This record gives sequence, structure tokens and C-alpha cells, in this order.
Amino acid sequence: MNNDYKILDSELRDIKWVVGNFGRLTKEHFTINIGSENLKFVPPRRLVISPQFFRNKNCLHCGGCCKKGTTLVYTASGIAEMQKIIEHKLVISTCNDNEIIEQLLLGLIKVDVKVFCFDNNVVNTKSFWVYNKVRNNLRCFFNKLKIDAGKSAEECLWECIIHVVKPTNCAFSLRVCDSKREDIILLTKKQYGRNWVFGCPAEFGEFNREEFEMYDLKALRSLLRIAEDLGISTFLPEIINWLESWLQSGDPVPKEPVKIYGGNVNQTRKFF
Repeated sequence: MNNDYKILDSELRDIKWVVGNFGRLTKEHFTINIGSENLKFVPPRRLVISPQFFRNKNCLHCGGCCKKGTTLVYTASGIAEMQKIIEHKLVISTCNDNEIIEQLLLGLIKVDVKVFCFDNNVVNTKSFWVYNKVRNNLRCFFNKLKIDAGKSAEECLWECIIHVVKPTNCAFSLRVCDSKREDIILLTKKQYGRNWVFGCPAEFGEFNREEFEMYDLKALRSLLRIAEDLGISTFLPEIINWLESWLQSGDPVPKEPVKIYGGNVNQTRKFF
């Protein structure tokens, strides 16, 4: 990993975006110092899951969001996962071999941040690791065109060759922790997310259980690991537990906002 490096504003911006997603779901008051900026987060008064979160994102694998130049952001658990894959030479369906992940690890840059938790009056130094797409390639180095015989380049799909260790900010391209008001947080799914590119052909369809388990729950668990790496307690376990229980129950897709925490859901519907 390369530590002899001046951090770019764009890299700090993408770290702040990741922090903002789990920060809106915090159970405790905390401040995090990133670069020269202090970001402060407080627990929401209400937290709900929008019915729109259950929509299926029909990604067409055009590679549009992967050529935008967004930084790949990891924390300690993500680094440990990659090191485990390399150490044990695990079989990865989306990678030809472990050299790809080794290349990713070698290009990561460590960024230390300070986290101050008001509830226990403790300051901790934590770390992010970033891999900037723009610095290494205009398009994400790990986004490759999958050539199919008999198809033109325009007809072929782009694929992420590090999908098994995809960073959270890529996984959250259309999943959003939105705030219609400062004290009301909505977990939803919509266009115009962080990595969204104008003209994105992705459409939302009916709920798909397999896709939901493979992508949506995985993205939430990834966000939870980052919060845990930074020592922040969030409502993500409650969100994940509710969704897992709902999947096991076989109940239909919710048509109204699902309250995870706070006041009466009926009081919040006008905001969604």
C-alpha cells in the first residue's frame, strides 16, 4: 500500500459520502474529522424504509457509473477480507486469479481520520483506504468489457472484476439514506445517487428476492462493517434484522413506509 501520497479533495469527498450514509443511521452523537473538515451526526428522530427500497434495480451493465472517476473506499474489514482471499487462494467467480486483488491492495492509500463520540467522550483514530480511479485510469481499472463472440463492442456488457470485494460506495449507487428533514431518515432507492451518471439506462422493476439478497442486503452489511470499523453504533443491525425476518416470513412487499425507529409512521408519510 502506498502511503507517500498527498490525498486529493475528490478522495476526501468520497470518504465523506460513505460516512454520511451510515452517519444518518447513527444511534449516538459523533463527530468525524476528515481532512480539514469536521462532520457532525446525531441520531434521527424517525427512521423508516420506503416501499421504493424493495424495487429491483435492473442494471444493464453499461459501465457508465464505472467511468465516472469515483474513489474506491475501504476500511479495515475490507482490507482483511482481501488479504484472506489472497492468503487462502480462494476461488472467486468474478476474478481470473488473486493477482487482481493483489493489484488493488498495492494501489490503496491510507487516510487516517479522528472520530469523537460525545456519549462516552472518547476520541479514536481510525483509517480508510482509497484507490482513486482517476489517478490510475479514467475508467475504473477493474471495470472490463466482457467480449462475447458475434457481438460488437457496443453490444457487449461491462463487468466489475472485483465484484466480490466491491467497495460500499459503488454498491450504493442507487441505494440512498435520504433525509427529507434533518431528523427524519428514509432508506430508499432512486436515480441520482452518488455514482449516478446522466443518461443511466437502469430501470426499477418488481421486487426480485434473489437480487435483493445478493445486492441490497449485501450493500447494507457492507455499510454496517464500515460503521463497526469506525466504532460507531447504528440502526443498521435493526434494519438488516427486519429485512431478513421479512424475507423469511414470506409476507408481501410493503406498500407503506416501514418504521424501524421513532414516532408514528403515519406522521411521516407526507414527506415521502
